[in-house]
Amino acid sequence: DWKARYFLGLIYWGLRRADDARRVFGECADQPDYAPAYISRAYLNRETDPARALADYQRAQTIGKDDWRNWYHLASYYGTRGMHDKALDLARQAAALFPKQDLIRILLARTLLNSGLYQECYAQLANATILPFEGQRDVHHMFVDCQLAMAIEEMKRANWTRAIAHVNGAR
Repeated sequence: DWKARYFLGLIYWGLRRADDARRVFGECADQPDYAPAYISRAYLNRETDPARALADYQRAQTIGKDDWRNWYHLASYYGTRGMHDKALDLARQAAALFPKQDLIRILLARTLLNSGLYQECYAQLANATILPFEGQRDVHHMFVDCQLAMAIEEMKRANWTRAIAHVNGAR
């Protein structure tokens, strides 16, 4: 049964024995029918085996389509790997399926920003009420980055009034 190996892998991971956790999670192969097992293995393999990590994130999303976390992890992975089109497509789908989930809304805004869709990113952030949690500041930084990117675009068009408005908005 894969469950004993999965729990042993979690124990190794908790003891900071990542190599042992990777080995034990690998022994589970494709037996788990539990998305967090694939998310855990993917997280540990992000740097050492990116192809395996991607396959595990995709498997988790396939198994657990009804859980926003699986969509979030896959889209985030695409984004960190520079696959912004795939990340944006997945984030848009997730936002439609889970409209009240703040982390999905943040993910969508981030993928819009990374895709150069600054107006859409701004609209997403301007219409959101997202409460920060324990030191989290990335949404504020994303809002500032979005405003500054829009200011730069307005400067390229020589629309100085709007550029200044965006710079002031970034403050």
